Amino acid sequence: MVKGQTDCPTSRGVIGMRRLTALALIPGTALILAACGGSADAPADTGPNPTLTTTTEAATDTGTAEPGTATATSDDAAGTGEGALLGTPADVGGPYGELRDGVWAIGPAGEVEFRVTATDSLELVDVRANDGWTITGQEVESDKIDVDFRSGPVTFDFEVEIDDGVLELEIDQDIKPAQSGTFAVGEAATVAVSGDGDRLVLGDVNLADGWSETSREVDDDDLELDFRRDGDGFFELWEIHADLDDGQLEIQVDYEIEGRFVQ
Repeated sequence: MVKGQTDCPTSRGVIGMRRLTALALIPGTALILAACGGSADAPADTGPNPTLTTTTEAATDTGTAEPGTATATSDDAAGTGEGALLGTPADVGGPYGELRDGVWAIGPAGEVEFRVTATDSLELVDVRANDGWTITGQEVESDKIDVDFRSGPVTFDFEVEIDDGVLELEIDQDIKPAQSGTFAVGEAATVAVSGDGDRLVLGDVNLADGWSETSREVDDDDLELDFRRDGDGFFELWEIHADLDDGQLEIQVDYEIEGRFVQ
């Protein structure tokens, strides 16, 4: 597992919203950068491995999508998966910012609907893949649900667990191979990463309002940045991890939300 609050619209198909009680949060030293929301432009090249842009523009949320429905910031983002080569923009997936059961949009890949039962177990209700995406794995247990999606070089792994009333949900995105560019790290930030031979170069990091950078590790062939936002009885993390494997850039953009789920 990898390692403020915004109001989210009620998702369609959401079953039994619960109130949350406070959960002790892990303290972290926050390096707060200049606030700047944004989402990445779609790549102009529609080939199998398009060249990514290295600049971002402000995100525009049209508000036209149904809650719980995966939206796209480019024409092909929900189809071929090429839009996901630039990470996970703030307006794709979720809705984030709320620890809940119900429908979760998994980036541009599809949807997973689950519910927490009265006995604090998990029940999978439905799984749907968007056009151009394939469900490659599915595992369902009483305390854990795991669903995998794939389109070309991009994979998404959705995982939710419950343990003693604590609900932890993760959406992990892997881009293998990736190209140098500016990646959207969900609602938290945009981060420029490039490969220069056998060396990774970290460029501009633009932090969104309400988020703090809590960790930064940068080496020649590996880097990781964590961003955190605390809610009412839960916390959220967005993380970007980049590494060079035999000169090939690989990117992970991961989301986590955790807190106590009260019936």
